[in-house]
Amino acid sequence: MPHANDRNGRNRPHAEGQADPARLIVTGHDTRIEGRLEIDDSIQIECRVGGSLKVGGRMVIGRSGNVRADVETGDAVIHGRYEGDLVATGSVEITPTGRVTGTIRTNSLIIAEGAVVNGRVTRPLDRDDETSDVSDPQGAKRLEKVGAV
Repeated sequence: MPHANDRNGRNRPHAEGQADPARLIVTGHDTRIEGRLEIDDSIQIECRVGGSLKVGGRMVIGRSGNVRADVETGDAVIHGRYEGDLVATGSVEITPTGRVTGTIRTNSLIIAEGAVVNGRVTRPLDRDDETSDVSDPQGAKRLEKVGAV
């Protein structure tokens, strides 16, 4: 569980779903952001974002988040909707409420039961660059044979 300092400087754990204090939170029911964003730390998105994002830490797309962008990030957690090309040097987690359309390039992928993924999954650091088209049932079988992405 992540930790943060309270007002007295004591280390305390974050509650589940609570934002990391180093995370930029972009929220707003009718908020829409378009363009190129470069963020050194982490970001939590609870609105519509389009364009391209380069995130130095973790990108979290909240349940109300809707991202249509090409993204480079360390880690990604998707609770909402994502469409585009996603490259993660760390891990990608798609939760039961997550909906993904596009390409995911990562060495670690977790797809929860109930999540929807339509696109390609690639392990970029492999010599053979194992690829699976998860919209194709045979592609999904190849992905299972490869093991954890």
